Amino acid sequence: MHVITCITENAQFKQGRLVSLHVKMVGKRSVHWLQFRSYIFARYKIGQSVKTIFSEICNVYGHNEVSYSTVTRWISKFKAGKEQFKDLKRTGSPKTATSKSKIQIIKELIKKDARLTVRELARMSGISPARVHFVLRKVLLVNKK
Repeated sequence: MHVITCITENAQFKQGRLVSLHVKMVGKRSVHWLQFRSYIFARYKIGQSVKTIFSEICNVYGHNEVSYSTVTRWISKFKAGKEQFKDLKRTGSPKTATSKSKIQIIKELIKKDARLTVRELARMSGISPARVHFVLRKVLLVNKK
């Protein structure tokens, strides 16, 4: 059993023992993620425990910045030999799906025939219907009339 020393106001104790602890974690990655990984790596290298590292991060940044399981996961990765702090590139569609040339193609297609559907525009431009919709609404600011 791990004892987490980053206790908040909402911790409930019964007979001196921690009964429940409601810690709300932020759903997004912290803006300090690279600093956290570097700090976790340095503390791991000098032999600090997971509990100590987590407690130190909580004392400095608060309990909503990084979870105990995140610290544990990164220490496991460091033990396995990973010493790279930044994430590897992810697979998937490239960010060039909404490049200036694709936006121009959609713009020209709409000028020729404003009655084209999103699916037709996607087929004709070679990008997904979701990205066509994004270009129409957010980039070209086209609305239904």
